[in-house]
Amino acid sequence: VLGDELQMATNPAGQVDLQVSGQPARITMAEGSLEGPVIRFDQRSNLIWMDQPGEFTIPTSALSTTPANSTTTSPAGAQAAIDWFEPPHCTWQGRMIFDGKIVRIEGDIRFDGALAIDRNQFWWINGQSEVLQMELSSAVNLNDLRNNTARPLKISVSQNVNILASQLDHAGTKKSRQQLMLPSLSFDNQLVGIGPGSIRSWHVAPSSIGRTASSSGSSSTQRAPLALQGAHLVFRDSMSGFLDRSELDFLGKVEMAVGPLASWDDSIDLAQMQTLKLDQMQLDCDLLKLYDTSSLSGTSNLAAGPDNSSKAWEFQAKGNVHFAGKSESGDYAGDGSEVTYVQSKELLTLMGEPRRPAHIIRSPANRETEGTIHASVEYAAINPRTGAIENYSVGQEGIRVELP
Repeated sequence: VLGDELQMATNPAGQVDLQVSGQPARITMAEGSLEGPVIRFDQRSNLIWMDQPGEFTIPTSALSTTPANSTTTSPAGAQAAIDWFEPPHCTWQGRMIFDGKIVRIEGDIRFDGALAIDRNQFWWINGQSEVLQMELSSAVNLNDLRNNTARPLKISVSQNVNILASQLDHAGTKKSRQQLMLPSLSFDNQLVGIGPGSIRSWHVAPSSIGRTASSSGSSSTQRAPLALQGAHLVFRDSMSGFLDRSELDFLGKVEMAVGPLASWDDSIDLAQMQTLKLDQMQLDCDLLKLYDTSSLSGTSNLAAGPDNSSKAWEFQAKGNVHFAGKSESGDYAGDGSEVTYVQSKELLTLMGEPRRPAHIIRSPANRETEGTIHASVEYAAINPRTGAIENYSVGQEGIRVELP
């Protein structure tokens, strides 16, 4: 404990009530620290608190490679190695209280940190909220901090949560950036977010799903080139993230738009998308599941570069699904009960229900020479890059062509 002034009182049982003042006062715990103008410690109630602005750094020795109650493993059965080379750090303008089990911080909170995953993925995290709460795996005796073995069990942030995560590769090249905004988010062995929320994404990947048949002469087996892609997703109710299977679920009036970006300063914005631009696609549904399949043997060849840090995505949209897109060969739109996309196979699958078939509308770029196709299908498998319909089953309304 370091400071400029110490005030201490004891009760009949010999327990102390300490107040440490300084510029700043500091309590160190291994490589971590707690700093502020005034730090209070009540031995009888096992409380440390601050009623002024301060800052806190979590000691790296308290950070395990996975959450304390997680069974997350890689496909090979080994835990992913996580190295916090810049330990989690937060500042606040309100107050902090720690009862040995739960740390609660309030008031204009800013937090940051940087970590490496398996020595080839480097992430910088920055965020802000009004409330941050961290629950430990076991209670800490504040009289014996040196022998503390507790680890973070659950971390929650709430009220105006805004988190930005940026990924670089081993050479310092930008790979992706994600921005998450929502009312609250918690993390233990899974992520749980409360809506309404928004996610913006910038990532280097093969040309996006919005790039349907843009190069009519390209081979269906030719791998799409890497390019900067963007996405914007909003959801009404909730989101859940399952790290053990690299899955994100979004529930309640989900809307998503994807497309190419000219630079990292550009972005996809659903609110501004009154009309679709070339190679953009928009989708809305009741439930959306996103999967990162980069680590699976069947899709690992999609990752670019020696660090395998590019992503191979799949998604599954269910319930009142509507989609639309624009490509060089024309516009397309449709609806159905379910849409799935598998990037490794470049396959978009549209499904209807027994009494409610799915629909596809294909409008050519040159409507003077080609007709618009209206198709009712029970099932259709489409290559979204070439526009080829690889398999389909005609629905009860059949196929209709509007001639030029």
